[in-house]
Amino acid sequence: EQIIKGDDVIVELDASLEDLYMGGSLKVWREKNIIKPAPGKRRCNCRNEVYHRQIGPGMYQQMTEQVCDQCPNVKYVREGDFLTVDIEKGMQDGQEVSFFEEGEPKIDGEPGDLKFRIRTAPHDRFRREGNDLHATVTISLLQALVGFEKNLKHLDNHLVQIGSQVSHQILNSKGLLIHRILKM
Repeated sequence: EQIIKGDDVIVELDASLEDLYMGGSLKVWREKNIIKPAPGKRRCNCRNEVYHRQIGPGMYQQMTEQVCDQCPNVKYVREGDFLTVDIEKGMQDGQEVSFFEEGEPKIDGEPGDLKFRIRTAPHDRFRREGNDLHATVTISLLQALVGFEKNLKHLDNHLVQIGSQVSHQILNSKGLLIHRILKM
């Protein structure tokens, strides 16, 4: 027997670069419909029970019997609460964090799932490209001509020394952790 499920709800969730770099959690206010009892009766979608009846030697007839004519009435009520969404280190845009049966309810069925789809929020110092972090540093003409050394505050607040006589510098192992998904 197949279980009828409500719709899944997908919510775009902006996560800070700091949370995506170090891991973290976000408290999110969630309002959803829930099913509550209501006065009166309603027509239901209850399944009929199937049974077999012998009508003669070696002859059987398949019969159905409706389980009920009416079920107790229900109504949708909006309720809200906070959910804690755990952000794992190195999560990518588009990855989802799921909450089982927190989606849309279904009368005579199970609620769907709630899925938070991760999206990197804009940052004032860095931009993300895949697992790489890019920063634009403003320097003077003199620094561009003779070279420079500066400290750049990283996402976890440690200082990274940068300096160069060229226009680009690559710092290995200073980007985001590569998030691995376990497949079963």
